[in-house]
Amino acid sequence: MKVKRKILALMLSGTLLTMGLSGCGSSQTTGESVTVDGTETVAAEAGDGQEGQLESGKVELTVWAEENNFEMLEGMFETFKQEYARQAEFEITLVVQSDADTKNTLLGDVHNAADVFSMADDQVSGMVAGGALSPVPNASAVSEANLPESVAAASYNDILYAYPYTADNGFFL
Repeated sequence: MKVKRKILALMLSGTLLTMGLSGCGSSQTTGESVTVDGTETVAAEAGDGQEGQLESGKVELTVWAEENNFEMLEGMFETFKQEYARQAEFEITLVVQSDADTKNTLLGDVHNAADVFSMADDQVSGMVAGGALSPVPNASAVSEANLPESVAAASYNDILYAYPYTADNGFFL
């Protein structure tokens, strides 16, 4: 289930990327959480056109974000759930986390950290060194869709580790 969770976290990251996250604030880490429910079980169509069961069951994802982005993210989550409803039933928990503190919080407990999070570009090398980031699987598509400077800032040793989501402030997802 850990591999499926990682793949779904990457899918959510990619979906959020294409929807164009923007706007960064300066909230403090408070540990508040808001569960975004509304998941529904939908029968998936099998390859032969017959109805089948959900492919992977229930998937729980935790997302860290600045509190001032919650409203926007909740709308994105609903779109994400609808797009991937035939693959799994989702429960997405949104937790307040300051982007500036993401590296320290994540490296403090990598195994219990969020599945999806935003961070400043100056945190990439430390997170890679700490084993907290994996290379982006669709690096060429991400590179083509973004400015070369933002791709370089999201990379370490020429390997892309994050999805740029704004070009004006150096933040990544």
